[in-house]
Amino acid sequence: MAPITIDGLVYESPTQGGIARIFREVLPRLCDLEPDLRLRLLVGQARSPLPQHVQIEQVLLPTLPRLPLPLPGWGHAQRQWREWGVQTAVSSTNPTLWHSSYYTLPPKNGRFPTLQTLYDTIHEQLPHLFASRGDERLRQQKQQALQTADGIIAISATARQEACELYRLDPARIWVMPLAASPVFRLLPPEIKDFADSADSSVFVRARPLPIEKDKRPFLLYVGSRIHYKNFAGLLAAYAIWPGRSEVTLRVVGRPFSAAEQQQVQALGVAEQVVVETAVSDERLCWLYNHAAAFVYPSLAEGFGIPLLEALACGCPVVASRIPSSLEVAGELATYFEPKDRDSLLGALETAVSQGRQPERVQAGIARAAQFSWEQTAQLLLGVYRELE
Repeated sequence: MAPITIDGLVYESPTQGGIARIFREVLPRLCDLEPDLRLRLLVGQARSPLPQHVQIEQVLLPTLPRLPLPLPGWGHAQRQWREWGVQTAVSSTNPTLWHSSYYTLPPKNGRFPTLQTLYDTIHEQLPHLFASRGDERLRQQKQQALQTADGIIAISATARQEACELYRLDPARIWVMPLAASPVFRLLPPEIKDFADSADSSVFVRARPLPIEKDKRPFLLYVGSRIHYKNFAGLLAAYAIWPGRSEVTLRVVGRPFSAAEQQQVQALGVAEQVVVETAVSDERLCWLYNHAAAFVYPSLAEGFGIPLLEALACGCPVVASRIPSSLEVAGELATYFEPKDRDSLLGALETAVSQGRQPERVQAGIARAAQFSWEQTAQLLLGVYRELE
């Protein structure tokens, strides 16, 4: 059986960690479902862990070195060099299908079906936040990739609808492939819930004494990137004037604060209430979801929203901006606010914290999260592969 070729561009960028995780979760499960399936993953300099399976062949592309300082034309040369490497790698086989992980175009003169992965339309919805030449180049390449593909898999119905409206795509050739949360995210039993361990995952497989969490204050939880469209700055500004902050801290999981963020925290007078945790394991994050007064998801736009499912699976109350993707993922199980309305956010925080973890709502959230699974995602992708081959 000829292999399916996957362009693994997402593994070459540190900013695409969430997307890279999708393929790490799905591709090995895909191989388990179909023992005869062969995948060739084309990658240059990988900057995040690659999917591992005996049926996945990792093909390393030749790359030009990254320079410590920008050099005019070097980025273009790197792209051209990569395209040549892809062309060479593909010409040595006869793939049954070309699947791009991030809007790359197939090799020229290729005679095989092409599949693109659609994540969101954030660059198109918020062009004022993505206004560089690189952003414009991505928009143009993305449009060409989507309009010329034989098939497209969208991670949500929201992304499919928005892309169809923007690019006049035929919805009949777009399959919706919802994402999921890892099984590690779940409601913890009392003997584990009383402890925290940020490094040792054995807390989840055997009982033993663990360090007790020192900071006993209740907290709101924010998880992930804080790039502009994530609206973390808006959350921080609202939190600074929220009456509840005297009793409820804000814990932030992600990279360390930048100098600008540190300055904002100091200027807002919330340095003692805002705590940043970096290099957090999934086990530690599960513990945080299990103990948070509420998880806050203030994005202006998203393609899906895996953290919403993680929080729901852990029985955590969710506060989310009222955007189509969040409504699609969380349904009526989140307390919503208008994305750019500070008073609306303040009201949502107050409502979620005052209501707490109502048993019926906790169980409904767990049931909602259980409707999504990586196994189901892999099944859907396998069906698309079979239809396009």
